[in-house]
Amino acid sequence: MSLILLFVLLTLVLLALLWGGALIAQSYLYNAPVEKLPLRAVVCSVIMSAFITFWCRLDVKTPGRYDTLLDFSNEDVKEYDSFEAIKMAAKIEEKTKTVTFGKESNVLFRRQSGGKSTADYLDENRKPFVRGNSEFLVVAVVVKDKDGATRRFEAERDENGRFRTPLEYREQGTRAYMTEEGLGRVFTPKTSTLALNLALNFFHFALWFAIFWYGLRFSPGHASLLTLGFFLVTMLAVIPVLFQQNRDKPPPPAVVAPKL
Repeated sequence: MSLILLFVLLTLVLLALLWGGALIAQSYLYNAPVEKLPLRAVVCSVIMSAFITFWCRLDVKTPGRYDTLLDFSNEDVKEYDSFEAIKMAAKIEEKTKTVTFGKESNVLFRRQSGGKSTADYLDENRKPFVRGNSEFLVVAVVVKDKDGATRRFEAERDENGRFRTPLEYREQGTRAYMTEEGLGRVFTPKTSTLALNLALNFFHFALWFAIFWYGLRFSPGHASLLTLGFFLVTMLAVIPVLFQQNRDKPPPPAVVAPKL
C-alpha cells in the first residue's frame, strides 16, 4: 500500500469516527456538539493521519527500529544472508584445561530460504554450523556489507581460551554483537533509539489528548478516557498491521546447491 493511499484512507476513517462519535457523545454528554464540529473533525483527522503516515514512513526506512511501546527494541538489527566461520585447529590440555590454537581456516555458510536462526545456515556440503569439536573451534565470524566492507566478530573466551556461556561474538571497537543462536544477525545497542522511541510513543499519546480536548472540546476527564482508548487500539491493533503491510518483503536467500 502506498503511503499516499494510506494517508487518504486513514483520514476518511478517522473523519467518520471523530465526527460521528463526537456528534453522538457530545449530544449525550453536553446536550449539543461543539461549534464547527465538521471542520474540527477534518483538521484533527488530517493531523493524526499525517502523524501515523509519517510513522509508517520511518518504519519503511528502518523496519522495527521505531515501533510501538510493546514491540520496539533499543537495538539496531542487521541481517546477513551469509557469514564466514573462522576455524582454528585446537587442542585441549587435559591437566590445565587450556586450549592451544593452531592453523586458521574459513568456511562459508549461507542462509536457506525462510531461515531465521543459526541452524538455517549451511556450508557448501549442506552441513550446519558447529562452533567446535575435538579438532577445531570457531574463534570468529566474518560478515560482509553490501559495499564490500568486512566485519569480524570474535567469540568471547575466558583466560584459558574456552568459550564463555552464553556465547556471543563481538565486534572489536564497537558494541555490535551476534548470539550463538542467531549468527547472521548483528545487534547494535542504540541509546538514542530508545529515547526517540519513547518520544515518538509519548507524542502519539499526547496528540490523541490534544485532539479530544483542544480539537473536539471534550472535557479533560472525558478527553483522557477517550485518549487512553484510542491510543491503546491504535498501538495494539492498527499500527502493527500498517507496519507489516508497508514493510518491504525481502527476497528469499539463495539456496545452496549440494556439492557433487
